[in-house]
Amino acid sequence: AGNYDTCLQYLSCLQEINKDDYKIVLNIAVAEFCKSNQTTTDNLKQTLNQLKNQVHSAVEEMDGLDDVENSMLYYNQAVVLYHLRQYTEAIIIGEKLYQFIEPF
Repeated sequence: AGNYDTCLQYLSCLQEINKDDYKIVLNIAVAEFCKSNQTTTDNLKQTLNQLKNQVHSAVEEMDGLDDVENSMLYYNQAVVLYHLRQYTEAIIIGEKLYQFIEPF
């Protein structure tokens, strides 16, 4: 727990192999966010917005969203909004994501 430098090194190696995989960029952004003790919310929020644009998704389109990979972007966006104390926006995203949880 808390070994973010090693994590970032491995992610960097993966990124060299898979340059176009946005999930690696997402994981790098989350690892850097955690490494900073959740103080770089603006950087994480900016990266998440760039990734959402890259995969052509928007919160308004989430009603048709059934892709787990896109759901990860929205989940992380909700976490950032929570840390920014934008609770209403975080809840809106969380409620839309809840639709995609498979019933047990």
